[in-house]
Amino acid sequence: MNAYHIIVIIVAFISVNKAYANKVNYVQVLNQKMQVDFNQSIHWVDSLVETDAIQDTTFFEAVYENLAIELNGRSQYATSARLANKLIQWYTFKKDPYRNLLLRRLEGISYMHGNDRNRAKTIFNDCLADLASLPQKKQQKLRLELLINLGVAYGMDEEVMPAMKQFVKADSLALVMNQEEKHITLLEYQANMYAAIQDHKKAIDLYQEALIWYQANNNWKGALSSSDNLASSYAFIGEYDRALLLLKEARGYARQLDDKYGLACNFAITAETFQSLEKHAEAIGYFKKSINIFDSLNLKYKVASTMNNYAKSLWKMGQLQQSIELSRKQLKMAQSIGYREYVKHAYFNLWQAYDRLGELDEAYECVQWYYWLHDSIIKGRFNSEVAMLQNSIENQLKEAKIERLELEKQLEAEKAQKSKTFNQWLIMGAILMLLIAVVLFFLLRNIRKAQKEILTQRDQLQRSDQEKAVLLKELHHRVKNNLQIVSSLLNMQGDSVKDEKALEAFREGQNRVDAMAMIHKHLYATDELTSVDISGYLERLVNSLAYSYGFNSINFTLNTNITRNPIDVDIAIPIGLIVNELASNTFKHAFSKEKMAELSVILKQNGNELHLEMKDNGKGLPQDFSFQNLDSFGMELVYTLVKQLKGDIGWKNNGGAHFSINLKPNKALAA
Repeated sequence: MNAYHIIVIIVAFISVNKAYANKVNYVQVLNQKMQVDFNQSIHWVDSLVETDAIQDTTFFEAVYENLAIELNGRSQYATSARLANKLIQWYTFKKDPYRNLLLRRLEGISYMHGNDRNRAKTIFNDCLADLASLPQKKQQKLRLELLINLGVAYGMDEEVMPAMKQFVKADSLALVMNQEEKHITLLEYQANMYAAIQDHKKAIDLYQEALIWYQANNNWKGALSSSDNLASSYAFIGEYDRALLLLKEARGYARQLDDKYGLACNFAITAETFQSLEKHAEAIGYFKKSINIFDSLNLKYKVASTMNNYAKSLWKMGQLQQSIELSRKQLKMAQSIGYREYVKHAYFNLWQAYDRLGELDEAYECVQWYYWLHDSIIKGRFNSEVAMLQNSIENQLKEAKIERLELEKQLEAEKAQKSKTFNQWLIMGAILMLLIAVVLFFLLRNIRKAQKEILTQRDQLQRSDQEKAVLLKELHHRVKNNLQIVSSLLNMQGDSVKDEKALEAFREGQNRVDAMAMIHKHLYATDELTSVDISGYLERLVNSLAYSYGFNSINFTLNTNITRNPIDVDIAIPIGLIVNELASNTFKHAFSKEKMAELSVILKQNGNELHLEMKDNGKGLPQDFSFQNLDSFGMELVYTLVKQLKGDIGWKNNGGAHFSINLKPNKALAA
């Protein structure tokens, strides 16, 4: 909608209502319609409403709502929020909760992009709480959009875990609603969060999945976004050629769509890629193009972000005065829009430039501001994430307990119903045998009726079994997802820990969580719900551990001789944890850099017993090694798990460490 369209709408309404002719000059309207700009049109329409020149409520609703949406699209967020607020009051008066919630959401989006995200989050949460007043179908659709908006608001504040929580909720709802495109969009949002915590492997997998879907469905706007994000992750891990090829392809999408914003984002990412390659002249060219477009779209936060990287290339090229001028401009802009992160980056660039010029007083002042802002931001983010982590873990444990109790209750009810049905049939059979001589005709009719009921009940039981299988599979899926979230939380939390021993404890805890998550992932991906292909699981587990400790096919060989028989999940999990701890200990302590590392894992089944052996070609165990004398939590865990499985463990040095474990899992399960 442009100024011309707005004026034409107004003239059309004026022409059908004589009351307007007394207050509005037709000639003035027609003279203005070809020369007035958009902001003047907004002011003119707003003044008509304020002076009661417009009395038609349909006109009021249509024009104001279109203006609010158009203003939001033009980044005029304060005015958009004001108009939306007028309509919210109007729809509250008219008792129209659906339109009211739609306009409250629009108001929240305006505040979110207008850098008042705390207010936006409050609005989104209030809207979610008020959805109960709507019909179910409208509830689901609006809930999905609000969860996405809330996740984006948290993401813009770099609150990764709260954002991820909202995106996961929204993704589950999108799948229930069969909204495939929304599911793909939410995969991208989740990938953005993984990229934010520098887990680029997971981010790349999700971006790739989204890009393939967009290309297959000719969604070039989505393909543009996915290509840019994928290129950023590839550049971060050093695959610059691949990143630049993707960015070039994405520019074709942007030009095909005439998407100025998308093209500007692409230019900025391309510039950052050249910057990483130390090709600053090429980077500056793309930075300038990007800033020009963002500035024309009045996107100050994007201009400030791009200026930061532009200034960095300038001081790296020795253009120090130009870097200082640009950083001062960025600093002023970042302060005006309240982006503390960009203010911090501006002080960093000023510090570097003044230091290279030898202006030490200015450099000292900038470095003080930089570290003060850095500490303030980190402290606030750390406190927020710790509180969210604690709350998230508590909620997940509560939800898991409730789900387990509900499932047990359902199983008990079904068992009681089956017993009751069986007893009823026994009584009926006894009565029929007593009356068989006198009621043969009725008996035959009842038998036919009973057979029909049996078939119906059999079908119901089959459906019930299928539903329970689906529930159990979903439970494995949720447990796997929850464990992966805990793993990501540990990984993220570990990045902020400086103490080496504490960091090692975080990583070992993460490996244990990953070992359990791998089993539940296997159970969800197959039709086997209670048993595990232990061979494939242990091989994947050990190879994953080897990779995490820096071993690969060049310096490490894994030898396996593992039974192909499926193992009950209650046995597979402790066996996996035992192998996890022994293998981790081996990778940490056993091998020297000069020798090819080898690790053998043997698991044999003999009747009701299992025999596990692990041996390596490392430097062997200390002469005084004993589980009772160790203060290692990992080895204590191994010893405890072996005893829980009614087993015993032996060890020796035989060209390296050699552990031999005999387990009697059936006795452990029976106990």
